[in-house]
Amino acid sequence: GDDDDGGAKGVGGWKADTSVNNGFDAEAADAVYSFCMRRGVPLTVVSRNAVPLLPMQLAKSFADRFECCPVLRYLADAQSLGLVGLWAKLCAGKLPARCTKQW
Repeated sequence: GDDDDGGAKGVGGWKADTSVNNGFDAEAADAVYSFCMRRGVPLTVVSRNAVPLLPMQLAKSFADRFECCPVLRYLADAQSLGLVGLWAKLCAGKLPARCTKQW
């Protein structure tokens, strides 16, 4: 069909990819992309591959050092809780297909 109809290819040929965040609610992700594309709302989409490999301890060490900054504490806690959740999914065998043993 027409690339601008929001069909299989999405609006203007864009469609939400298969990243985990989009996969939580693929229909909603497609709706957001479609809404923005139709209205010319600029999007900045960053691949997980664009983020440098940083030691996991870094966020916690900054949060501990700068106790007056709630944003750093939030980021450190989110990182820690994310790892706890990842470990639980790993143990339950519920990881995304891209997360192989080699990963």
